[in-house]
Amino acid sequence: MRFNPPPGWPPPPPGFAPGPDWRPDPRWPPPPPGWQLWVSDEPQWSAWERPAPPPPGYAAASPVRAPAPGRPTQQWSAWEQPPPPPSGTSGLAIAAFVLGLLGVLFLGIILGIVALRRIGRTHQGGKGLAIAGIVLNVAWIAVIAVVIVIGSMAGSSAPKSPGVAASLSPGASSQSVDPFTLATGDCFDNPTPTPGQTQTVTTVVQTACSQPHNAQIFATFNVSGSLLSYPGDAKMHSLASSGCTSRVQASLDGTKLTDSMSIRFLYPLQNSWLRGHRTISCIVFNPTPTLTSSLLKS
Repeated sequence: MRFNPPPGWPPPPPGFAPGPDWRPDPRWPPPPPGWQLWVSDEPQWSAWERPAPPPPGYAAASPVRAPAPGRPTQQWSAWEQPPPPPSGTSGLAIAAFVLGLLGVLFLGIILGIVALRRIGRTHQGGKGLAIAGIVLNVAWIAVIAVVIVIGSMAGSSAPKSPGVAASLSPGASSQSVDPFTLATGDCFDNPTPTPGQTQTVTTVVQTACSQPHNAQIFATFNVSGSLLSYPGDAKMHSLASSGCTSRVQASLDGTKLTDSMSIRFLYPLQNSWLRGHRTISCIVFNPTPTLTSSLLKS
């Protein structure tokens, strides 16, 4: 028996025997009704007979021509289908990689996974970019998690402060408070500063303004910024200096000020920034704790 291709099918390679999983190319025309794919190897006609023409609608198979000398032969015949060639780089893989560089969390991971699945179907390029995008986004998540853990550890080790600092009434006892809980008008004893140096202050002693003290909050204002965008000590010092200086005339009673008094300020360092503090407090400071009244305008 020999394989008998229907009309319109290309000639099979010599000795071709289709396996159980072989399927014809869907681009070939269907066999005519009743066509036998396997026929006897004996000649079906005599020398005086000619084969019947193909049915209408089916083209006769074209003879296979030998390749021209010096030209390469085709690597895949019509009976063997090569895998589809890659069709460029996946746009989703490129997007996942860019989002990974920018730190756009979760969206880059999702695009990277979708790109890998699509590349497996389309054989496009960009598998390495998709994987790199996923890895970069995971790295960003890990960095943020570490920063949050460090910030929470710093907050747990710092002295606990009351939720809200209320101004003390006359005659009330002094108490140690977190300086960031002081509001405008609150009086307290500020630690004696070292000239030309920045001090790290975690607590101050708040007093009633009618009792001896050396400092008072005369204004507060906020600085905007996200968890990972601390401006730096130099920038915070500059913002505090300019912001407090511009609020002196509108807040303080000039008739109560003396030449020995100075303007100071309190701003959050990086560990306080990670705990959520964004407030800058403006302070009027007297060298000795002899103030017994408020210096604010009434």
